[in-house]
Amino acid sequence: MQHQIAAHHGVGLQPDMAPAESASERRRALAFVGVCFISASVIATLFNILFPRASDPTDTAAVLTMMAENEALRQVSFLGITVSIWILTAGMAVIASTTKSAPAMLWSRLGLAGLLIGAALFTAATGIGMVATGAATEWIAAGAGTASAEYAIAAALNHADDGLWFMAIIAFWGALGVMGIGIRDGELLPRWTGWTLIALGFGNAAVAGIPLAYAGMSASIVIVFAVLAQLTLLWALVAGIWMFRRSR
Repeated sequence: MQHQIAAHHGVGLQPDMAPAESASERRRALAFVGVCFISASVIATLFNILFPRASDPTDTAAVLTMMAENEALRQVSFLGITVSIWILTAGMAVIASTTKSAPAMLWSRLGLAGLLIGAALFTAATGIGMVATGAATEWIAAGAGTASAEYAIAAALNHADDGLWFMAIIAFWGALGVMGIGIRDGELLPRWTGWTLIALGFGNAAVAGIPLAYAGMSASIVIVFAVLAQLTLLWALVAGIWMFRRSR
């Protein structure tokens, strides 16, 4: 009789409802993260293609000239790439918040903290880069003399932008490696996605970020970074498609 009363009032239904609710939450998380990863990959790839670059990144005068000649496109590309980083970080935040097992939760949340630091550094670098582009335009308008005050200002801003960018690479890709450990041990994504992100994250921070930070701009290291960064975007695209399809 007591069992019938409990069932009548819905008390006995709670255990049966929990798995359905959990499955629904999982599908929503997969869909959101999938959309974030796919859109971040597409946006970053598009603006990386559009982003104007000097043929020799170590030639400051050539870099500043290129910046001045492509002012609007460079600033728009700066902003687009930074927005893609924000979107990717938002997707990782959902992964960290939905991870349940203790070890994976610890790694995911530690990785998320690093990603937030890296995203903040990228955002600061974007701000300085946009200002440096404007300063380069003023330098060209003033006559493009390398002994001028306009050149000194533009060059200093460009070097500050590079320094922040190098630190952002170390922080963001290192944090992606840590996040990969959480994904590997978590329940939202297949283990291979975690292992791949560990290799890409720690690899890019070690072979590109640290050498750039200590040795400065180098054309060969920039190429290595670009290749590993694009592979990271490919990872986000593949993982995003997998998650979005599973959410359906």
